[in-house]
Amino acid sequence: MRFLIFLLLLAGCSSEGGRVMAEARSFPDGQALLIGDSIAAAHDEASLCGLRLFNGAIGGTGLREWTGIAPDLVAELSPSLLVVSLGIVDARRNADPEAWERDYRRVVGLAENVVLVSLSPVDHMRITERPVSDRTIAELNRRIVEIAAERGARVVPPLSRAMTTDGIHLSPEGQAQWARNLEASCSAPI
Repeated sequence: MRFLIFLLLLAGCSSEGGRVMAEARSFPDGQALLIGDSIAAAHDEASLCGLRLFNGAIGGTGLREWTGIAPDLVAELSPSLLVVSLGIVDARRNADPEAWERDYRRVVGLAENVVLVSLSPVDHMRITERPVSDRTIAELNRRIVEIAAERGARVVPPLSRAMTTDGIHLSPEGQAQWARNLEASCSAPI
């Protein structure tokens, strides 16, 4: 049964990935590219760091899906800036941190200029399905900071767990703060 659910998710991701690729073909090269899950997909700003922003985020996706989608999307857009906002889906899937880091490095390595978005802690009182371990989030964030330091990348800090609607997804106030933090990363020292 789990394998069937995985195949259905992959098929859904494939159609969404196809939609994102089709939209990318009409977007100018050399701009900013945001990849991620539903938290990033909710970001509705048209620009970032003085560049037009292509939001290629797909809800429900983690690194497993992005290792297949990101290389083609980056090749299509040749972004001047790649923003990576991934990890909460993987934390919910109980991803092995070492395998996660390996895949994360592959995705981050697709571009020279990157901004890495930290995972925000979850509000356990609001989550009704698949709990997420604070320990896993902390471990993935530690690895994000380590990769950023090695690559000279900027890191967007996590938000407060109170800025969610369901324990994970951002409230309107959370989305506004996420957008401000993302924009602030443009001028943050590396």
